Amino acid sequence: MSFRVTARTVLQLGAELISSDSVAFYELIKNAFDAGSQRVFIDVCVRMDHGAYLSHSNVLHNGVAESASALEEYRRRILDDIDTAAPGADKLIKRIKQARTFPALSRRLEEANYVQIRDRGHGMSAQDLEEIYLTIGTPHRRRQRERRTKDGNLRPLLGEKGLGRLSAMRIGWRLHVSTTTEGEKHWNRLRVDWRQFIDDNLMVEDVSISPTKGDVKQDSSNSGTRIRIYALTSAWSPSKLKEIATDEFSKLTDPFVQGSRYPINVRYNNQPVRIQRFDDILFDYAHASAEAKYTVGEEGPRFVGTVQYRLEGRENSFMLDRTNLFSIAKPSSPDVLESLGPFSLRFYWYNRRILSAIEGIGDQKAVRELVAAWSGGLKVYRDGFRVNPYGSPDDDWLDMDRTALASSGYKVSRRQIIGVVAISSLNNPALVDQTNREGLRDCLEKDVLVRLLQHLMISEFRDFLNAVDDEVKPEIPTSFDELEERVENEERRIQQNLSILFERYPEVRKDRALIRPIYAAIQRIRSLMDEASSLAERYDAGHSQLTNLAGIGLMVEIVAHELNRATSHTLRIIADADRSDLDDELDSLLQTLGAQMQTLQRRLRILDPLSTAGRQRRERFDLVSWIRHILEAHSAQFDRHDVVLDLRVMPESSSPSMRVYMVKGMFVQILENLLANSMYWLKVESSLDPAFTPRIQIILDRNEKMLTLSDNGPGISVERRDQVFQPFFTTKRPGEGHGLGLYVSREIANYNGASLALADDESIHEGKLNTFILELGDN
Repeated sequence: MSFRVTARTVLQLGAELISSDSVAFYELIKNAFDAGSQRVFIDVCVRMDHGAYLSHSNVLHNGVAESASALEEYRRRILDDIDTAAPGADKLIKRIKQARTFPALSRRLEEANYVQIRDRGHGMSAQDLEEIYLTIGTPHRRRQRERRTKDGNLRPLLGEKGLGRLSAMRIGWRLHVSTTTEGEKHWNRLRVDWRQFIDDNLMVEDVSISPTKGDVKQDSSNSGTRIRIYALTSAWSPSKLKEIATDEFSKLTDPFVQGSRYPINVRYNNQPVRIQRFDDILFDYAHASAEAKYTVGEEGPRFVGTVQYRLEGRENSFMLDRTNLFSIAKPSSPDVLESLGPFSLRFYWYNRRILSAIEGIGDQKAVRELVAAWSGGLKVYRDGFRVNPYGSPDDDWLDMDRTALASSGYKVSRRQIIGVVAISSLNNPALVDQTNREGLRDCLEKDVLVRLLQHLMISEFRDFLNAVDDEVKPEIPTSFDELEERVENEERRIQQNLSILFERYPEVRKDRALIRPIYAAIQRIRSLMDEASSLAERYDAGHSQLTNLAGIGLMVEIVAHELNRATSHTLRIIADADRSDLDDELDSLLQTLGAQMQTLQRRLRILDPLSTAGRQRRERFDLVSWIRHILEAHSAQFDRHDVVLDLRVMPESSSPSMRVYMVKGMFVQILENLLANSMYWLKVESSLDPAFTPRIQIILDRNEKMLTLSDNGPGISVERRDQVFQPFFTTKRPGEGHGLGLYVSREIANYNGASLALADDESIHEGKLNTFILELGDN
């Protein structure tokens, strides 16, 4: 026995699955394109107010006393509500007058308003209607695509599921199809009333629908299809159609590709509805832009692009290879980077506050309205046609708004971006639409696409703009407002938790030994903030200021988070306790609370040496033994990841030593950051190549007073030798790196009279740098 399909399933695939009229139109327009039509014609004809139509329809469908007098009375009421100036009103009136029964009158009423989609494509024969159009989920388009690919025909086919025709029921209940192929002498007709499928007791095969022969053609060489939809389910007006034309039809095809616009003629009651075309003059006035291509070739996947900050006359290029891409996207398998397939993108960024009048577009208001109409982030186009809803006002598929809100100055939000991601059915077969046509189906390739685009928008684009702004505007002082607000919010949350704790369990308030550490920790946080503020006042140079704030800010955030987590967790323990026997349990619960506070205090003691006072004490120590001590702490990690460590001290001697005068803790930070960076990329490389043997080499040259650290990981592109030292720059996946390690390491090296840089050596990988040099100077 096989599956049986109820008739109602057809409705679920059409009217109940399609979310909007615009999506339904899009599906029907795609069908016209796939039929080979050079343009499509859309007509909306409204000859009766939709409210009046519903009122009459409810009366006729809910049962009336059928008599000749009643029929004439309802006929008169319907005729009174017809707009006689509307197109075809005289024919409609004639047909209503000819209705001799209530069912006939009801059908004529449903024909008062209609939506029509007409094309001049190759059309369908009666056999096509029977075997293709009436076959739900037909592989016809997919087979057409396969044949075209084999024959070298590059014209795309947009249909893929064989469900597009069902979208018509979103617009109205009755479907009339008239179609013909070249050479036929007559039209072929198909009539469908989707309400036939509502009965829960019917199976699909119980609903009989068959094509019939229509009118004789005046010219047998003509071909095409006309779809007319009656019994409309929603009201139509010039403003509604204009809104769809502006928001959807105008964006149907890729605006960045010359000559890609698919002609759509739209009319409301025979009056043309203008489809606003994008004026690419606007591109010339963008304040920044970016272009990128993702390719899959013999060298593996590559993501290459250029960012232009036109406002400041600056440009930056990037190239991400297989290892970088694997780090950013973290796919379950490296093969997903290949199966994603090539794509390209381009976008333009506008600082809305400084938009001004543009000759050829209009005044400032017109320019802002054009940007507002087309912005929304990156839209996706497959084979030149849009994939909804990406880039729509309500769609934030790349999570750009949250990212913009979290950044300084709300830079690079969706409202500032006009952009396109171009994919194709041939090159990106895994990126297919969901059945409801609302975006791409979730899959590993889509996840990779999203992560790569997020990296581009944040790390390559936004961070470059921020870096340029910081460079050209160094006089702007660092602000503590955001950090102050965060700390104050954490303090308030702690106080709230304590208030709830005291309210529920008054006994806790009396235990001073338990409560005192909590308030002491709060005071400690406040003193750290005061220390940070004082530090900022003592430093004039912005880079030194940021170096110290990075450590202090992270310390404050950790302390605040841990303190809140501890009190919240303790509160949950007490709240979940068996209250019927609270007195017996209270002692152990308080012990748990005390233990958590002790844990918090231990964290404070561990973090304390990282404070400004602890990090600024210089001392003389043996660098050789200190390096070995640091590396010994990593021995288990090296063993766990099969890392071959090679430490060399030159020149060699039986008891090598090297005395330096530095801040001991700061040297730890430098070496730890370099090791952490190497370990991360060595692990990525090991994930890509099981045969890979990770290696780290550290050479301390006592004569040259220089330390070098190399690894055989993927390395850093020559073009990015300076960029990697910029604050917040990272090619790691979001959440796995702050982009501060190398920046802080260089700054504290300078503080100690040393310098940190990348060596020019490209011996491990061509075009890549794998060696850091720490020159110790006169220490």
